[in-house]
Amino acid sequence: MGSWQDVGMVLQINQLLRYPPYGSRTPEVETFKGLPNFFYWTHTDDGRTQAQLDSGFNQMLEVKSPSGKRRPAVLIRTSPTKAGSSTTPWHDHYDMDAGRVRYFGDAKAQHMPNPHDVAGNKVMRNLFEQHTSPKHVDRLNAAPLLFFLSPRIGEVEFRGVGLVEAVELVSQVDNKGRAFSNYAFDCALISLAAEGEHLDWEWISKRKDPELTDEETLLSAPEAWQTWVEEGTDSLNRVRRVVARLGIAKKEEQLPLPGSPEETVLKEVYDFYSDEGLKRKQRFEALAEIVTDFVISQSHGRYQRGWVTRGSGDHGIDFIGRLDVGSGFSTTSLVILGQAKCESPDSTTSGKDIARTVARLRRGWIGCYVTTGTFSAKTQEEVVVDRYPLILVPGAKVAEAVRTITIRDGVSVQEFLQRVDATYEDRIRDRDPEQVLVL
Repeated sequence: MGSWQDVGMVLQINQLLRYPPYGSRTPEVETFKGLPNFFYWTHTDDGRTQAQLDSGFNQMLEVKSPSGKRRPAVLIRTSPTKAGSSTTPWHDHYDMDAGRVRYFGDAKAQHMPNPHDVAGNKVMRNLFEQHTSPKHVDRLNAAPLLFFLSPRIGEVEFRGVGLVEAVELVSQVDNKGRAFSNYAFDCALISLAAEGEHLDWEWISKRKDPELTDEETLLSAPEAWQTWVEEGTDSLNRVRRVVARLGIAKKEEQLPLPGSPEETVLKEVYDFYSDEGLKRKQRFEALAEIVTDFVISQSHGRYQRGWVTRGSGDHGIDFIGRLDVGSGFSTTSLVILGQAKCESPDSTTSGKDIARTVARLRRGWIGCYVTTGTFSAKTQEEVVVDRYPLILVPGAKVAEAVRTITIRDGVSVQEFLQRVDATYEDRIRDRDPEQVLVL
């Protein structure tokens, strides 16, 4: 695929752009300090207000068209480095491969008791009604969500086009320990495969044009968006962005980015459980089960915690849990056997360790291996090729889980780890794994 200079006024998935400060925002300059200039690549020469990313939630101004009022787009910017701060006490989550984004609204403690009155939450809830509407005319008019992630000040990455598929009222705690209510929006990223993983900005420009009808603007929309407008919610599984991968991740992909908050969290976790050698590392099992719960919940699964096994006779199994599938009468449950390994983030889990877990699995059971380190390419290949029902959870996911939970609960990493460790003795049981099915 060519570089960004090889294409027209388009944004490419995962493209890094410069977001210049005030005074340097000119659409005439293609690049700014070595990167594509956001204001050049999102400019529409129409004399109207242009796209901006000055806050987490950015709605473009509505226009009056022959079809009625139309909002061209809503731009979402997530700043991972600010998560847990007083300005951003929440933690948005992007699962690019599965086409899912969990975005937290803009309510804070000072907005209580009415989180629904905050401007961003109002717009997102209205979009939810349009995006899930059975009426073709509502979906035709609905504004797309354009997602961006800001890895550093002055830089943004384009993460895709989406729509709201679910809304949930949640409780959160800010870094001052103040509890507040907020909305969490589960969003679907649509596929841009037909467009070569590009978004043609002409679509947004036409949605800004007050002379065009909603039907006329749809002609420039991505193919997946057009399908969704025509067919509605039932088409989501077909239009959602899904990345086909062999399932082999490089070592650096399994660890937090150097210098990131997650890297600091992973170091704190490892240091905490390494404080007293192997005896303390064994207690990592309690945290590993919480991480497993987090990982499964991210994919909308329902994990039921079981217990931690007694160390002297666990035979390679450290905790037992349950995965519930379905609802009501149409529900089935699967046993989850968990293995936990607290080791240096620089270390790699061997295939021998994985084999111990796999050897204990019975028909219909699932394994989950949680480590603060990484998995070798050979080990991953064995799991994929032999189709082992095994979930591999590397250090990066451990750090993400711990950081997300501590931000949500308004506690430090140390406080959280001490809280988990205090429950360790009470969690130990010596039971047949299948007893978890009747909890």
